[in-house]
Amino acid sequence: MNVPLSYQQFLEAKIAMAPKMGFDVADHEINPILLGHQRAIVKWACRGGRRAIFAAFGLGKTVMQLEILRLVTMRTGGRGLLVAPLGVRQEFRRDAEVVMWANEYGFIPGKKQIDHKCRQRRCVRPDHGELVTHRQNQKRRDAARRLEGRR
Repeated sequence: MNVPLSYQQFLEAKIAMAPKMGFDVADHEINPILLGHQRAIVKWACRGGRRAIFAAFGLGKTVMQLEILRLVTMRTGGRGLLVAPLGVRQEFRRDAEVVMWANEYGFIPGKKQIDHKCRQRRCVRPDHGELVTHRQNQKRRDAARRLEGRR
């Protein structure tokens, strides 16, 4: 004889769990500039694979996405692609620069900025950068523009 299920049992039988298609990430593999909640989300996303991050404004989604991409490309080799609206491309580039610098050299101290000696806007290679003050960065930018004939 079939025993009728309780409503709770009925609901539990309908739950479909997403399969885990990713890989585990050790704490030391994650960039040290990520905060605690960001590190936990990056580990969760890499472990599950095919995960979306619906974090609220200001919680560092850009840095988390960049770190996930870095971990995936390190694990699989090759290149990765992030697709983003045009309005946030500068934020992604700036954050990518910081993440790449931190991976290579560690934290960026206090009031320092990364100045790219190659003068290529899209470049995020840490070996093309140098830590300078804001004032030094502006002077170098202005000098490079004068050499190019721009104002």
